[in-house]
Amino acid sequence: MITIGLLLLTYVSHEVTSKEIGSQQSERDALLKLRERVRDCLTEDYQDSEYLLRWLRDNKFDVDKAEQMLRKSIEWRREWKVDKLKNLELPELFKRYFTHGLSGFDKEGAPVVIVPFSDLDAPGILNLVGSDEFITGTLKVFEYYQILARQRFSEFGPNAGKILLIIDMTGFHFKLTTKLSEAKILGRRLTQMYQDNYPDSMKHCFLLNVTSTFKLAFSMMSSYLGNLKPHIKLYKASEFAKAKQDLLERVEADQLPAHYGGTMTDADGNPKCVTKINYGGRVPENYPVENRLIDLLGKYDDSEDSSSECYEGII
Repeated sequence: MITIGLLLLTYVSHEVTSKEIGSQQSERDALLKLRERVRDCLTEDYQDSEYLLRWLRDNKFDVDKAEQMLRKSIEWRREWKVDKLKNLELPELFKRYFTHGLSGFDKEGAPVVIVPFSDLDAPGILNLVGSDEFITGTLKVFEYYQILARQRFSEFGPNAGKILLIIDMTGFHFKLTTKLSEAKILGRRLTQMYQDNYPDSMKHCFLLNVTSTFKLAFSMMSSYLGNLKPHIKLYKASEFAKAKQDLLERVEADQLPAHYGGTMTDADGNPKCVTKINYGGRVPENYPVENRLIDLLGKYDDSEDSSSECYEGII
């Protein structure tokens, strides 16, 4: 877990191993150069060599671009108090209605996360708490899986340190969202946040049960997905057999719900594994809202956070 503060001396003396980087001298040099440039900003225990390599890989080992992207992300994390989220519990509203769950782990040890997207009542949540709280709750979930992936990396190596994501689009149609402009804008913001602040963290993304219209729209917007695009595969409902085959090449059957082609069920035989995966549902308009994350984060003092100085270094 993220509990240790400043580890700069560790980074300076850290030996670059074959586990963390390839054999090419240029990549090794890029890592050493980036670490030296941003050492003033490395204040969390997770900011090790693998962390730095992700920014380099996402920028094709261009040190200048990697530094700029990293510094902007550190400032973003300060503004949203992202590193404080680990200390807070997810509010009941998100526990009950935010659709996601850890199915298990793939054959290399990486987390397998399932998101029944079409069951997410984003407008209902937004109606109760607004966009900032929705984003903060989503970041809390993001961070949970990032922490888990780092733990898996430490135990099983690099191939276990990224997330295999399965997004179920069953029942999702664009015609159902034409009036949900706020939810759509929010979706674009979150996608951009993920691209800008979680580089090289997705192993695979399987979009299941998409419509032909969605596939067409996806092809038109794919240029906006940047480095995420190569990791994403789309399957229509009629292509379930192919999706199952591709999933089982990467995930053992007992780590995947029977509903998605595996053999795992709940104790009562439910193939969706609702005890592991939250399928959300319609949010009642009068659902009680307590312990908002943005209110709890507001109690933290920004005066102790020096990450803004890191960002000023590139302006």
